[in-house]
Amino acid sequence: MRFSPVAFGVCLVGALLLGSANSNVGCAVFADEPVEETKEEAKEPFVLDESVFDIEDGRNAEYYQEAEEKLRAEMTEFIAVTSAAERAPVFEKANAALFVIFKNRAFCEDLEEVERNRALNSYLSFLADDGKVDEINGILADEKAKETPDAARVAILETAIMRVEGKKRFAELVGNEMIVEGVYFEDGKAGEEIKWEDYRGKVVLVDFWATWCGPCVGEIPNVLALYEKYHDAGFEVLGYSLDSNLEALEKFEKERELPWKTASRKLSVEAEGKEYVNLTDYYGINAIPTMVLVGKDGKVLDTRARGEHLKELLEGLFPDVK
Repeated sequence: MRFSPVAFGVCLVGALLLGSANSNVGCAVFADEPVEETKEEAKEPFVLDESVFDIEDGRNAEYYQEAEEKLRAEMTEFIAVTSAAERAPVFEKANAALFVIFKNRAFCEDLEEVERNRALNSYLSFLADDGKVDEINGILADEKAKETPDAARVAILETAIMRVEGKKRFAELVGNEMIVEGVYFEDGKAGEEIKWEDYRGKVVLVDFWATWCGPCVGEIPNVLALYEKYHDAGFEVLGYSLDSNLEALEKFEKERELPWKTASRKLSVEAEGKEYVNLTDYYGINAIPTMVLVGKDGKVLDTRARGEHLKELLEGLFPDVK
């Protein structure tokens, strides 16, 4: 099984819990950020306790709770004293251990339902990231075969399958047109419907973000500078906010005075009389910021358009702008 390193400078977007439109979300625990060097007295070299990676199957909920706490504590200390090059193989072991923890917690009978379903979400995220749709379908079939299927778990499993399908769509986006729909966020409430066709003829950055996501907020100054430079030449930005706290979103937008329009996932999926596509599910987006650059013809140019790479892309698209 393939395991991805635990989020480098991104915020993870959890699967939809209990079929709700609002995701469980949270920033990565093991973020790969530079550590500021300080002058301190010499300390004993850190020795990684690799026993935290040895997780047994079939234990009780308390065992897995303690195992996860020890693993995260050990990894936090490890990250503080190591370079990025040293972390990758250890992150792989950590992910493998978390996989076993979540797999078992998802089915612990001595665990509260909410916690068990959260663990199921995490377990399915690993399976979805690895494209293990057959395994997810098997779990779903087992749940539906019960005398009284758990509707919440069925919804979680169906969402995970949709996420696998979405990841395939996302992987095939470059060179193809992208679906973008929903409603804009205006003055703290639902505004006009997005008319994606109105963006045709412009180079558009579709930015999946949230106010609670540090890396997302960190990208804003770069996007603002590029917007100011290239907007008159035909560059536009469309934000797609994953915020469920709309008051926080309204406050943020007023303080930052963002010059582009922002769509709200929450308001879009809850819009009465409409069935807008939940874009994060449809494209299997489980980490933000995800920034997609769309060309004037409506076809996707790049799905990793952030930072210096976005700057280089725009320089190539608008060579006459100095």
